Amino acid sequence: LGDVYKRQLQDILPETPSYETEEKGPRDAENRFESRVFWHGHAIGAGSGASKRKAEVAAAADALDARAWLRMTL
Repeated sequence: LGDVYKRQLQDILPETPSYETEEKGPRDAENRFESRVFWHGHAIGAGSGASKRKAEVAAAADALDARAWLRMTL
């Protein structure tokens, strides 16, 4: 279910967004990874999770909620 957010974001944007994910916490931390999603070099969402995938999904969900790309000038 979570990958739906990444797919939706990819379908909405004309170019594929990229993700930067960093390990921030210990192995057993609920928010071990932090991820940001970028489009045209601009961060449009951020999220965290217990795995890289969950952090990326959270970032995509945040981007879909914020819709920052609508306010961007390219």
